[in-house]
Amino acid sequence: MEFLTNLFENYSKLWFQLVFENPGHFFVEASLIFFVIYILIFKKTLNTRTPAIDITHLTKKEVEELLNEWKPEPLVIKLPEVDEVPVVEKYENGKLFLLNSKKILLDMVSFDFLGLGQMQNVKNSAIKALEKYGCGSCGPRGFYGTIDAHLNLEKDAAEFMGTEAAIVYSDSAAATTSCIAAFSKKGDLILADMGVYESVQSGLVLSRSTVRYFKHNDMNH
Repeated sequence: MEFLTNLFENYSKLWFQLVFENPGHFFVEASLIFFVIYILIFKKTLNTRTPAIDITHLTKKEVEELLNEWKPEPLVIKLPEVDEVPVVEKYENGKLFLLNSKKILLDMVSFDFLGLGQMQNVKNSAIKALEKYGCGSCGPRGFYGTIDAHLNLEKDAAEFMGTEAAIVYSDSAAATTSCIAAFSKKGDLILADMGVYESVQSGLVLSRSTVRYFKHNDMNH
């Protein structure tokens, strides 16, 4: 108890000394202390989302009636009725062959619509990669670091495009975010569509450039 009393007295003396020797420091420190007290004690969290119906003034019977009348939207849309469900007989080179049908369809519900995953040389390369690197949940350098596969891919991409170098990003979102911030800087002017993708918006913010948005697909507004 004596220790706390001495601590309070010494701190009080320090404050009075600061008032005369360094009033600016005293003002800043006092403001911070009062601000912390205000945040911890007096500040209330504001609810900016006002509910459509104030259920606090509804009776139990009224709540039950509203629940009984509520009809939620279906989680899955109703599919059109068909006479016969199409069955895939085989899948070769990105093409679907249906059972009991002469139609040859293009697989557009996966990323292998070109059939590259069905090519034998691609399969052989995948087997070699598994034997060398093993199998994991993902392979971006942001998770496991840069390995020779990333560098070799960048080298091959640069040679194919005829450029000095190339950069391989983990996905399109990372590419757009990084490239915009790399090529644009503070003081530059960027005209952007209001409907651009979130990764583009992140790149615009990171670039610190002056951004002027125009209405979606309407540069003349």
